[in-house]
Amino acid sequence: MWKSIGRQLLPAEERGSGISIFRPISGFRDRADVNGFPVLRDDGKPLRDRVVIMYSAATVYDVPQTSGTPLPEDMIAQNLSGDVPRGFEEDTDLSIGRIGYALSEEELTGGRKGSTTTNGSKRIVIKAGLPPSERVRAKMHEVGHVAAGHVNEQHYLECHTGAGGMSSSMEVEADSIGHVMLRMNSMNPNSGISQYAAGWASVQSDDPDVVKNTAAGVLRAVKTLISEHDWRNAITLERPPAEPRNSSACR
Repeated sequence: MWKSIGRQLLPAEERGSGISIFRPISGFRDRADVNGFPVLRDDGKPLRDRVVIMYSAATVYDVPQTSGTPLPEDMIAQNLSGDVPRGFEEDTDLSIGRIGYALSEEELTGGRKGSTTTNGSKRIVIKAGLPPSERVRAKMHEVGHVAAGHVNEQHYLECHTGAGGMSSSMEVEADSIGHVMLRMNSMNPNSGISQYAAGWASVQSDDPDVVKNTAAGVLRAVKTLISEHDWRNAITLERPPAEPRNSSACR
């Protein structure tokens, strides 16, 4: 990929360790009609769809680990813009406490700005040194994971790994929750969030049920978060009733 845009990896001793990700592996599946019979093309052969069949581990490298032609401006992710409304970060920290998680700022590697534990320790870790707008955005993204039920260890193992992996849906869901909460609390995020969510959405299944379930998960989580306490900057006329979180099934 780097070669196609005029860049190459630095020597191993200079670039350091790569970033481990889950990458989608696609295959083909015969399309069936509502009765389960194969849909045929005009030539009589089965119509086949390309689908994601599983995820596997892969190593990728960040821009500073490469050299060569400067990246086009439209390929560079922009940080979150917009001032943090007075009291919003305090409300966010209060929300993290209300959902039973401890918050800390630490050094994180691999380009990560936030992380949430899945081993039962209930910790949200934010990268130290982020500017206020990016720090709040990272917090809300991690809150989105918790509110959507992604951090139960068994749920994580079942939904984030293996042939049934749902990592793309989970990232789209968490970032969408964060985006809605930022907007509802009077922040004006630029394309940084949409670029991140769009990147994961590009490998998410385009099955209408998956899209619909992801949207429903975002709505459920936002309703729960906004009802847990009085967000002093929230743009809402009425606090909607909270809906119970459901972390027992993969959405």
